[in-house]
Amino acid sequence: MIDKDVLKQYEEGKRDFSNLKLAYANFSGAALQGCDFSETSLFAARLGEADLSDAIFFKTNLTGADLRGTALKGASFNEASLTGADFRGGNPK
Repeated sequence: MIDKDVLKQYEEGKRDFSNLKLAYANFSGAALQGCDFSETSLFAARLGEADLSDAIFFKTNLTGADLRGTALKGASFNEASLTGADFRGGNPK
């Protein structure tokens, strides 16, 4: 599944994106509030300036992900892999 497919499904009301392989996906600036990315690979994904408020990242691989300036208010990262993830300038909404 590529990032455009996820964005289209989000617009259609889908919020469960668990157990997917989205390594290197580009969600920069996207609105993905309340999504469940549990056990999804977002390895080296570009999520900068996205709105991921209330998103669930349980056991999610965010190794090397770019989350600069991302809105993360209420987001959960229990047991997520965050090695090398860049959270600089996070701006909770």
